[in-house]
Order: sequence, then C-alpha cells, then structure tokens
Amino acid sequence: MENSSKKLIKQIIIACVVMVGLLVIDIVTKLVVHNYFNGVEGSYITVIDNFFWIYLTYNRGALASFLANVSFGRILLSILSIVGSAVSIYYLVKHFKTLNIWYRIALYLFIPGCTGNLIDRVNIYHTDGVIDFLKFKLFGFYNFPVFNFADMCLTVSIFLFLIKAIFFDKENKNDELEKELAKKDDGNDLSSK
Repeated sequence: MENSSKKLIKQIIIACVVMVGLLVIDIVTKLVVHNYFNGVEGSYITVIDNFFWIYLTYNRGALASFLANVSFGRILLSILSIVGSAVSIYYLVKHFKTLNIWYRIALYLFIPGCTGNLIDRVNIYHTDGVIDFLKFKLFGFYNFPVFNFADMCLTVSIFLFLIKAIFFDKENKNDELEKELAKKDDGNDLSSK
C-alpha cells in the first residue's frame, strides 16, 4: 500500500510540475515578445525567410479570430476557458488513478493551454487580446493563423484525445466485448455439462 501511495503522490507532483511549467513557458514567451516589440502590434522578426516569423498580434477572439468581432466574445471565451479549465482539473483529480497515459498527457496540455489564454483574455497584461506571435507561411502562399504556445498545447491535447478515442478506444471496447462474450461462453459451457 505504501509504495502505491508514494507512486501516486509522485505522479501527482510530476503532473503539477508539468502543467505549471507549460503555463510558465506560455506566460514568459508572450511577455518576452510583447515587451521586445513594446506592444506594437504588427512588429516582427523574420526567423526563416518566407516561412517563419515572430510576429506580434492580439487575437480578440479564439482560433483564427473566431468571435473577434462580437461584443460579448471576450466574455464568452473567458467563461468557456474557466469552465474548460475547471472541468478538466476536476476530471483529472477525480479520475487520476484510472486515466491512461493518453488522457493524462492530453489533460496536462489542455489545462495550461486553456489557463494561459484565459490570463490574456481577462486583461492581466493590459493588452487588447490574447498575445499571439508565431506566424508561418505554408507552401509559400498560405498564411497560417498566428498562434502562441498555449494554442499549441490546446491543439496537441485535442489531437491526443481524438487519436485515443478514434483509434485506440475501439480496440479496448472490442477487447472488453470479447472478454464479455468469452465469459458468457464459459458460463454456457458449464451449465450444459
């Protein structure tokens, strides 16, 4: 018992350190870029010609400026971020022992991603929106929406959830179904003897 308790405590500490670390990376990168450019939106540094820039912009909405031009957008997105973070933290705490590694990692990424953008939305830095600064031009012509570290965490977490749900949960359900059928078959064999 003692070893399993120590192992669980160690896993919880690692989870907290990872999530706080990711949140700190998000906050620091945003503030470094914001301060380097003195908050002047549209300022940039070319990292790789015609492909990658550090480009300061303020996203007043969500992904690709969704809800940016709606008067209640910032409030709605803040509420969704609070709810998303709270539900995720609750789920992680409640099911920590039984969550598989896929869902744990996804939640470790989702929680700081949600929280990082929430911090921007509630205007802690006195900016006009979420600080985005990673800009890519793909295939020489497509300007990918500018994003930040929190957005990367959110995107990877959602991909992990989807990959696990689509490809691996089916296998587990099939395994469980096969075990269930095997139990029924074993029961039938015993009753017929």
